[in-house]
Parts: sequence; C-alpha cells; structure tokens
Amino acid sequence: MKGFRPTCDYIPVQKNTRETKLFEPMKKTSHLFALGAALLLPPLTSTFAQSTWQTVDDYQYAPGKAAINRGVAASADGTLFVAGAGADAAGVNHGVVHRSLDGGVTWDMVLDVPSVNLLRIAINPLGEVLAVGTQSVIKGKWVTYRSSDGGLTWLLADQFQFSSGGQATAWSVTADTARIYVSGTARDAKNVDHWVVRRSADGGLTWTTADNLPLQGATASIGITVTPSGSVIAVGYTAAVWTVRRSTDGGNTWATVDKFKLGNYMSVAKGITADANGNLYVTGSAGKGHWITRKSTTGGISWTTVDDFTLNGSGIGMGVAVDEFGRVFVGGSSSGSSPRWIVRTSSDAGATWVTTDDYRLASPSNYTSAEAVAGDAGGNVFVVGGAWDAAGVTHAIIRKLTP
Repeated sequence: MKGFRPTCDYIPVQKNTRETKLFEPMKKTSHLFALGAALLLPPLTSTFAQSTWQTVDDYQYAPGKAAINRGVAASADGTLFVAGAGADAAGVNHGVVHRSLDGGVTWDMVLDVPSVNLLRIAINPLGEVLAVGTQSVIKGKWVTYRSSDGGLTWLLADQFQFSSGGQATAWSVTADTARIYVSGTARDAKNVDHWVVRRSADGGLTWTTADNLPLQGATASIGITVTPSGSVIAVGYTAAVWTVRRSTDGGNTWATVDKFKLGNYMSVAKGITADANGNLYVTGSAGKGHWITRKSTTGGISWTTVDDFTLNGSGIGMGVAVDEFGRVFVGGSSSGSSPRWIVRTSSDAGATWVTTDDYRLASPSNYTSAEAVAGDAGGNVFVVGGAWDAAGVTHAIIRKLTP
C-alpha cells in the first residue's frame, strides 16, 4: 500500500513550497467552526454559579499571520498539550504542539513541522503523546507523530494515502493499553472518499488499515474514542449523513450503529467522548444550522438527541469532553452574521444544557470557534480554537475554567 511505512522516521525539517490554504475555516462563509459559569465543589458534584473563563494563551506563529488550535489533551501528571498550526512570515504553514507544565500559565513549543496541519492530540495509557494531521501540500498524506518522553523528541510514526493522487487527512487519535487508533479520510485514484481507521498494535512501529468504507459523496471519520469497556467508536459522516461506527474486538470488525440526519441537509458528527460509566456523547451539526449532541447509554447500540441548539440561526459542535466531576462540555461555534465561540455544558449527564462561554476576540468577527475540549485531573477545563482579530487574522486561543 502506497504511503505505508513499517518503521518510524525522524520528522522532516525541509520546507515544502507547495502550500495549500490551511486555514479554510476562517472564510466568512464557513459554518464549521464556548464556560463562564461555575463550579464546584464537593468532589464528584458541582453547580454552575458565577465563575468565568480566562484566555490563557493567544498565539500566532508570526505576528499578523493566521494560527489556530485544533486539539488538546492532559496527561495524568497535569501536563497539557495543544496541537494546531500557524503560518510563518513567508506564509508557510507549520504544524505545532505547545506544552504547559504549570496548568496553562506558560507554554512552550515542543513540535514544529513545516508544511503540516496538526488537527488532534491524545495521550495513551503509557503516557506517550500522539499528534495527527495532514501534510498541507497538494495531494498530501495523513501523518501521525509520537513522543515517548513528554514531548521532548518526536517520531513520524505513520504516513498514509491510498494513492499518490489522493489527499489523506488524519482527523483524530485515541488509544487503549494495547493499540493506537487513528481516524480520518483518504481519497483514492478515482476521487472516491474513504472513511478510514488505522491501527497499530506495537506502539506505532507498524500500522494496518482496520476500517475502510469507500462511498461517493462527502465521507470521513472525524472523531474516535475507546470506551471503558474496550469498544472503539468512530464518528463522522458517510455520503453526507452523520455516522457512528463501532468495533467490539479491537478494530478487527466494524458495524454502523447510528445514522442521523435532519431534513435534506448535510449532517456531520465531529467529536466523541465516553464518561466513566460508559455513556457516550457525540456532537456535530445537522439540518439547517442545528448544533446537535447525541448520547448513548447502551455502549453505542441506541442513541438519543440530548441537545439541539442554535444561536442566530446556526451552530455546530466540534469537540466534547467529560471532566473530573462528570460534567459534559461541548465546544463549537455559531456562524451567521456574528460568529461566536460557544461552550455548552451539562452537569446532569446530558439531561439539561446551558451555554457557559460565549466569546469573541474582536467585534465584529467573521470567524470564532472552539474546536476541542479537555479536562485535567485537578478539575480544570481547557477549550482551544481560533478567533479573528479586528484585522481579520486568526489567533490560536486557549481558554481555561478553574474549579
């Protein structure tokens, strides 16, 4: 299979001048792209009162050039990692990972890869950091990077595409104690999109394609997680329909367990998480601008819509996480005439929802979006994304809610 690498390589340092427009979500017409409230406090319980989010990082790779954060993860010792991308002074895109050792007070760049877009990041049970994305070049490959020393050094663990003529993008990554799973999309030589899940059972040394679903029309696996019971759940869209697929045998076999659509509009599942009790939450968009969050209490067998939200006529959920108190946080955006970074939160396992962050960097703004959410062991919640300034240039933003 072209693009398959059986061993790890050190990350390349050469710049590739064949750049594409990495920051398409910043277009005024984009619809793809939020906790002010409160917290606290007895362990395992909390109520929303009058607490506020703080911006703890506002970043551009080069002043006046676009940057965005796409993924966030926290290790067991509280170390934070954020994945994203930024353009340098010459306009070349760089995939970057930033790390904080002090709860988001200060940040250091620990990975910088030219001509790459990093989209998500995760930490496996062994403490290894995994970052995934795509080469930001014409007909580029999907890429997976791995660090086994807390982000000090990185290996390029996997490059993949179906053919040299087809763009491939790794959208999300997760892991259990035995395997790493990466979900994404790859286009073949006939311009057919494939829903793809790649799997490694040896810490990223070798990879196989565990799920491959080719379909005409928009098709991609956008999010992936492993449940407490060991099932692997991948979400995205197939032929423009919200789709959830599940494997209960380590990725050997897969079945579609949810297909969802509102009206005749494209429906997209963007993010997934599982809580300690095995409840699943999937967020995305459906219908004409509906931010949808769906829940399963049956390990993915059956699903119910628990939040259907719009603001100014639009909305999309991008990332979802459950914190140490069991609260569910969904980050996303509303577009329309006044795009806003939004966080929706439920403190009762999805029964009721409130908007706990409504943020813009500048007003008016043509792009603002929360892209991913993570909580640390201390009960802090971090939301990352991007926001336009008054000049119309995107900043990579990190916002934090402290218990």
